[in-house]
Amino acid sequence: MSEKKEGPQSDNPSLQNIFTHASIWVIYFFYENGIMLVLYPSTVSLLSSAAYFILNITIFYAGYYIIAYNHNVQYRYLKLFIYLSLFTVAYLCSGWFLMKYISYVNLPNAWYTNSIKDFVVLRLFRFVYFMSVSYTYWLFNYKINTERNLLKLEKKRVAELERTALIEKEKLRSELNYLRLQLNPHFVFNTLSFIYTEVIKHSEKASKSVMLLSDIMRNAFKDPDPEGMIPLEDEIQQIQNLIEIHQLRYNKRMYINMETPDVENLKNVKIIPFILITFVENAFKYGTFLDQNHPFHIKIAVQDNSILFFMKNKKKETKTNIESNGVGLANVTKRLKIAYPEQHSLDIIDEPLFYTIDLKINT
Repeated sequence: MSEKKEGPQSDNPSLQNIFTHASIWVIYFFYENGIMLVLYPSTVSLLSSAAYFILNITIFYAGYYIIAYNHNVQYRYLKLFIYLSLFTVAYLCSGWFLMKYISYVNLPNAWYTNSIKDFVVLRLFRFVYFMSVSYTYWLFNYKINTERNLLKLEKKRVAELERTALIEKEKLRSELNYLRLQLNPHFVFNTLSFIYTEVIKHSEKASKSVMLLSDIMRNAFKDPDPEGMIPLEDEIQQIQNLIEIHQLRYNKRMYINMETPDVENLKNVKIIPFILITFVENAFKYGTFLDQNHPFHIKIAVQDNSILFFMKNKKKETKTNIESNGVGLANVTKRLKIAYPEQHSLDIIDEPLFYTIDLKINT
């Protein structure tokens, strides 16, 4: 069943993040180099500073992904030590090559030094500084994502509790209704048996209808399994009995095509009771099946652990049909949502002349 989906909170979160990061880096770049311009104006070049800055930005993002990638892996501390050691060596080599190249092209370079020791100390300070910022950023994101995931889990848990409470409420209501409306099965079947015995003397067709009705009611009185399920084969048999009763009413003048799975495909397949037969009963109540060109079509199939049900009937050309066709449907829809949450799809096509049901249940 199609459901309304909420739109995203922003048009493009990725572009928004890129813009935010770029803005922060630009502000930081001019802040840091503005201080250098005040303190050492002759040694500052935006081009050389930008080259170093790109190298430092690389530390930030590479460090972030190294920490994130090795956060939940086996031997993470050993792997982090190895990766960060290799990354440190690569950074120092890149920094040395960059410093020499900037000097070679005669650009002002506030960070130039001939001493390897001074170079290593300075570059390691910058490396540790940006790695610290990178780790802080990862930790902040990790905490935010953890809280967000916990919130989602809590919402899911609350929704599950609400659904369980709804199921219990519906179950209690069904039990109360059952107790209130329950008839003694022996009385009902004894009465039907008496009617059948008397009617068969006068009308074979009427007696057969009584027998089919008795079979339908016997299935209705039958208790489902502990999970509230019955064999799909029983539901199909009730539909066939219902069709046979209506065919007897109309002297078999109804045009009905029904396709069902082979018996082998029905083994161990179960469904909640009175779902499919309710659709069919609704069709008999509000449809017409005397048109050879537009027969009542029912198809039931079992495929890939799913129950497929398709039904299409021509509607009576009365206003009553349009107003009443959805009365029993709301009940079935509600039961499907409770019994098969996120495990079913129900498409209902209500056209001027035809009514179509397309149901898929993942068992």
